[in-house]
Amino acid sequence: MPKLTINGKTVTCDAGTPLIEAAKQVGEHIPYFCYHPSLTRPASCRMCLVEVEKAPKLMPACYTTVAEGMVVLTKSDKVIRARKAVLEFLLLNHPVDCPICDQAGECTLQNLYLVLRAGEPPQDAQGQQGQGLSHRSRGRLRRRALCALHALRPLLRTDHQD
Repeated sequence: MPKLTINGKTVTCDAGTPLIEAAKQVGEHIPYFCYHPSLTRPASCRMCLVEVEKAPKLMPACYTTVAEGMVVLTKSDKVIRARKAVLEFLLLNHPVDCPICDQAGECTLQNLYLVLRAGEPPQDAQGQQGQGLSHRSRGRLRRRALCALHALRPLLRTDHQD
């Protein structure tokens, strides 16, 4: 049974256990969209990327299995930047029909947007700080039933108005 460290917490798991399940054992939540313990692990959403010591790149926690002596970071700056990039990509391609969606208000995508983007100043497509959207009006903070994409729409325009 391999022994590994996740965010400074030691855990012992059965061989073949995915990192995402090992993290749950020590109370660490790794966000995901495509993972289910009873299905194959496609690692297609890339939301569960984690930093594994001595690995050359970020690894998907749903696909990577535990190994003896493995050191895993789930909240490093590199991991958070990667998750934000994945989330931004998903939101750019997400349909804008959230007000009629059954998940509106209880959507994993909306929740991740709030967790990863809360507190950051809005930026437009060129990385300039946006003028037309205040922190208090972003996402579900004011518009609970609307999609996170609704909050991003003004950020994607380059002609912000006050």
